[in-house]
Amino acid sequence: MIAETSGRARAEDELLLGLRPGEAQGELRLVVTPHLCRTDGRFYGGAALAAALAAIEAASGRAALWATAQLVGSADRGEELVVRTSVVATGRSVSQVQVEGRVGERLVFGALGAAATAIDGGLAGTGPSMPAVPPPDDCAVLWGPDRAPTSLPGSDPAIGQHHACEHRRAPLLDPDEAGSGRRAMWSRLAGPWTIPGDPLTPAGLGFVADMVPLALTAACGVEGAG
Repeated sequence: MIAETSGRARAEDELLLGLRPGEAQGELRLVVTPHLCRTDGRFYGGAALAAALAAIEAASGRAALWATAQLVGSADRGEELVVRTSVVATGRSVSQVQVEGRVGERLVFGALGAAATAIDGGLAGTGPSMPAVPPPDDCAVLWGPDRAPTSLPGSDPAIGQHHACEHRRAPLLDPDEAGSGRRAMWSRLAGPWTIPGDPLTPAGLGFVADMVPLALTAACGVEGAG
């Protein structure tokens, strides 16, 4: 649940990201621990998006609808990141929020997003249909707590976001979809930073969904990351 006025994040997000209330209103803090890093020991972009979504919910007391984060700097393992939010507009059902993450005076990321209160009888619908793929247990692990991503120069398999999430490559069973440059994966949070049985929060989805480099390389027909 979202704490309506305490300024705290959901319990699931506090556990995943190590978030704690800051010294000022609308402020959260976290330490960049190994599972919040890439394998090179720098702050993981998915963790930045997750922190932004958690902060949006904590500041507004509403469920996050969307967020976009721009990673403009870097933070190293062990540094403390201060996440500050500003609710710039609040309506009857929607709040618009701006977020900044800094280490000292150094800007690491900026984000924009919105949160909302659900309305009984509001619009409902289904987006794009899920592609036909085998179930997770029939798919090979791409990376996870027991399998590090492909090593890059300077990487350390003991460090990285793969300790907190698992991705399995899901072969597309529809030939038309397989030829479209799409990539499908099963993804979930894993490791001791999750609460068994709890659904993914918006912040948790942001953490596992930072797959842009893999998606782009797949669309170009090559294997790679970035």
